[in-house]
Parts: sequence; structure tokens; C-alpha cells
Amino acid sequence: MQQTHQEFRAGPLPDPEDLARFEQVVPGLANRIVNMAEENQRDRLRSNATIRRTIATGQVFAFLVSLGAIGAGTYLASIGHSSQGVAAIVFALGFPIASFLYRRVTGR
Repeated sequence: MQQTHQEFRAGPLPDPEDLARFEQVVPGLANRIVNMAEENQRDRLRSNATIRRTIATGQVFAFLVSLGAIGAGTYLASIGHSSQGVAAIVFALGFPIASFLYRRVTGR
């Protein structure tokens, strides 16, 4: 009979036993590894915050551009250029809807 034992660990830090062995081999290494993991976590949190701000800014600008195009389309329609005005409004509403549908279909 043969018995196999396999362990899998996922995370930024090694097992405490491994960390202790690292410390025995090179004094101060365990502290450096923990500091590296903490800095990595801080960097990941900063990156996530930057991504969220960028997405929110993009959404605000997309809203303002759409609002401007709808306003321009309304103005064009009011001065007698109804086909151009309607086209501007349709495009202003169509691009955000198409973008939403594309992201939903592709999962991006």
C-alpha cells in the first residue's frame, strides 16, 4: 500500500514553519517577507482605488458627451434640421446602449 500526502497553499506568505526556517537561514528574512506581502497588499488596494476612480471618471465624461449630443440634436431639430438632430440623438443614445450590450455579451 502506498499513501500520498499533498498540500496546496495559496497566499502571499509561506507557512509559519517555512517562515521560521527562512528566519533560521537568514536572520531578518521572515520580517522582510512579511513586509513585502504587506506592501504588495497596499499597492493592490491603491491600484483598485485608481481603477474605480478611472471608471467613474469615464462614466461621467460619457454621460456629459451623450448629454451634449442630445442637446445638440435637440437644437438642430428645433432650427429645422430634423434629420440631423434625430441622428445626433440616436447616436448619443445608441453608443452607450451598444457598449453596455457588448460588455454583457463578451463578459468584459
